[in-house]
Amino acid sequence: MNSKITKKIGNESGAVAIYVAILLPVLLMVAAFGIDINHVFGVRNELQNAADAAALAGAMELNDINGVLTVEDAKLEGERVAKLHSAGGQAVSEMVIQTGHWSNTTGIFTPSENDTQLENWQDIPGDLLDLDTNFINAVRAQTTRSDSPAFFAKIFGIDSLAVTNDAVAWVGFNELTVNYPYAICADTIGWDDNNDDVPDPECNVGSASNDRNNKDDDYDPTSETSMWTNLVQDEMCSEISTNANEMKELTATCGDGAWSLNKLEPTGATNGEVVPAFNNMYQCWENFRDNNGDIPWQLVLPVVDCDDSNTCPKLLGAIQVSIVWMIDQEGPNMDYVPTEMEHPSDPDAGTQAWTWRCDPLSEGQSPETCWAEFVDKFGLKDVSGDPAAYMKRSVYFMTTCMEAEPEGNSSFNPASKILAKYPKLVE
Repeated sequence: MNSKITKKIGNESGAVAIYVAILLPVLLMVAAFGIDINHVFGVRNELQNAADAAALAGAMELNDINGVLTVEDAKLEGERVAKLHSAGGQAVSEMVIQTGHWSNTTGIFTPSENDTQLENWQDIPGDLLDLDTNFINAVRAQTTRSDSPAFFAKIFGIDSLAVTNDAVAWVGFNELTVNYPYAICADTIGWDDNNDDVPDPECNVGSASNDRNNKDDDYDPTSETSMWTNLVQDEMCSEISTNANEMKELTATCGDGAWSLNKLEPTGATNGEVVPAFNNMYQCWENFRDNNGDIPWQLVLPVVDCDDSNTCPKLLGAIQVSIVWMIDQEGPNMDYVPTEMEHPSDPDAGTQAWTWRCDPLSEGQSPETCWAEFVDKFGLKDVSGDPAAYMKRSVYFMTTCMEAEPEGNSSFNPASKILAKYPKLVE
């Protein structure tokens, strides 16, 4: 009886040995590929880190300080940063850096060979610009390790594996970060405040804004041109008045502040005369000119719907302006007339700066003629569309869409018309 059982067990152990012999190659294959796949995933993660960093670094260099497209700089910086990373114990040496267009609507990156930006893109409504593949706003980085070594897979004749990964970094628009508490009325710069989704501010519009309450016979200089704002955007906006002490403190920043605001929300403001605030702003202007000479003072300012309210107007967006002149006190002889100022763009080419000059003491010239010429060359108009008058406590500025210095983080917010300084990974 026992001998029969022993014989049966022996027969079964022999069968198991046969099964093991049959399955062993399969088990070895699974183990080999399991180890190699785990290694591949590690390499892939390292390549993803390299691609992310390269895309972001390239996108940071996609536009220069004046918002001018610099494709070659973006590609070189992307390559440089990719090479700082390693994958599978080896420095990343295989990469492709592309510039092109990212659409938030379609979620698609379209590579482009263009090295100049889409002409007059500032005049294109935001929803259409998002779909225009000729508008360069993104960098794609692809990193590869074509010879990632295989280990156990070599048993089956597989010596190496190719691994690749990519990332797209997108440069959107400023997320409405302003740097001075002086709000521009939308109508003053041709902003379409009836279209909240795609406002379309005009570029290089010259305007005059005045901070006084008295009225002339034919022209009210305080009519909906600008407002002082305390930048308060909460349920207390309508209950907290914008007072002189508060504005004095806020305006002392001289453009070095940074306030992130929410589009279409009410913002605390006043359209009355605030002498301490204007005095601070004027002193900032004087300091800027002392340090920089006769060039415009650029600020990123909020744009509000002044028809909505004079204490809690709706914020429509933000725009960069070039302040080309300020007047503190009115003199009987127009003794503070500009004699030299850099124009932010060429009237013919639309991009290159040029310098205007006028000597009121030269033959045929006077303070009056220099002022008239200055107003004409910079296209400065009052709220009625007439040439801007020489007035005390006044700010003369141009909207400078072509010269907008990148600011803030990327968001899908074409209302600002200002390219973001910091890109965002979108793929």
